[in-house]
Amino acid sequence: MHVGGRQYGERKRLYTLPGRSKTGLWEGSGSVNRGKLAVVAMIGLAIVLAAFALWWNITSGRRTLEFWGKDAAARIIDDSARVELLWLEMADGDGDEKHLKLGLRTYAVTAEADVTGARGLIHARHALVEDASFDWVADSTRGGADYTLLVRFRDQAGATTVAFDFERGIIAHVEGGRRQKAAAKIMEGWQEFASRHRPASRIESPPGR
Repeated sequence: MHVGGRQYGERKRLYTLPGRSKTGLWEGSGSVNRGKLAVVAMIGLAIVLAAFALWWNITSGRRTLEFWGKDAAARIIDDSARVELLWLEMADGDGDEKHLKLGLRTYAVTAEADVTGARGLIHARHALVEDASFDWVADSTRGGADYTLLVRFRDQAGATTVAFDFERGIIAHVEGGRRQKAAAKIMEGWQEFASRHRPASRIESPPGR
């Protein structure tokens, strides 16, 4: 087009909305959708894992929950509970506070140790509430037991006492009056844990005993 000897060219300007291409499609729409799907997938996976963890915790400790009872089991794995080890030997009579009776037998407490917060205690105490730590088929009611270690869990509501017969592989719930054959792994673990914390000095009976 000529106007006054000058040529003007018509220029077409293309205006593009932000986020939109010249073809009319929204740029990045595919990546946004993929991002949303990834977030949904991650949330779904988290829900599945949480449900599995809950199911595992319930099923892996069902028999031990019956063995210990709800309150005792909770006290055993409560990190705030005080935990004491008491080493035992067979004794004659029960005339002082360092002697105690388990069943028909009287034991002397030869050593004591407070192991609250000790390294390795978390794994040791949680093993007590796992079904795999016990042999539920074996008959543990026959024969006697010679306990050499007590583990006492204390909180404001009371105490839970666990007795170990390492020779026969028996764990007893003293307050509940129950005992059960235990797997070799948990017995070895508790025996090793106790040996690391046993005091060098021995508790002696008062003179005249």
